[in-house]
Amino acid sequence: MRLLAVIALVCLSGLSETTWSHQAAPGPSDVAIWKADLQFLATQLPKLHVNPFSTISAQAFLQSIERATSRIGEMRDDERLVELSRIVAAIGDAHTGIAYRPKAALPLMLYRFRDGLFITNVTEDRKIDQTPGARLVVDLRNNGGGDSGIFEPLLNGLKARPAFRQKGALFVVIGRQTFSSAVLNAVELKRDTAAVFVGEPTGGKPNHFGEVRTVKLPGTGLDLSYSTKYFKESSVDTPSLDPDLRVDLTIADLRAKRDPVMAAILATKTGARQP
Repeated sequence: MRLLAVIALVCLSGLSETTWSHQAAPGPSDVAIWKADLQFLATQLPKLHVNPFSTISAQAFLQSIERATSRIGEMRDDERLVELSRIVAAIGDAHTGIAYRPKAALPLMLYRFRDGLFITNVTEDRKIDQTPGARLVVDLRNNGGGDSGIFEPLLNGLKARPAFRQKGALFVVIGRQTFSSAVLNAVELKRDTAAVFVGEPTGGKPNHFGEVRTVKLPGTGLDLSYSTKYFKESSVDTPSLDPDLRVDLTIADLRAKRDPVMAAILATKTGARQP
């Protein structure tokens, strides 16, 4: 069973050997490095981002940087990294953030089921034109985005087939990891086909920032990502694209190697009216 999974990176604890690990008392030069990054965020991020203050005001953003600057000398490096990440996250754009990869990590695969957070294990194309009554499933659960144009040939092929203009022939699986361009693809399928959407709400918004670029912070050398374009796909600004049929995973599903989303699709009668 394909499950959404994330690597649990031990990037904010002494367990990982990072460039700044096991630091007890930072020196003046270290403080200057982080202050340079804070100053960069204050002066440059508002210029780089297409619309930095759609969620937080410029005043609140600068005040958070001022507070961090006054306290940076009292923090450990892991706390400083969290503080920079928190400041950037306040922009309210999931594409804009501090990129950090530790030198070491625990090899854990995690999934938050409806009944809790559990460790999980890592564990074809189909011909449909000659199969009357066949159901096609487009699984976007683990699609975190990329080049939205790659999806265009598939979308055009689906639109050209009359069968997919009827409910019950085409299903789209979405979930919390459906993000960025994958959300755009899902929106196109909802707009141009009669697809039934099954699973969880998407992790990305239909209306969202994108076209991401990166720049290195001058002090630490950390990568800062920022958005340069706003994609407006809906007249209503919703936090996610919701499924027609909500199906949540449980740890019991994992242990039984059962995919409740596919089970729900297979249990749906072709042509039946969906909720």
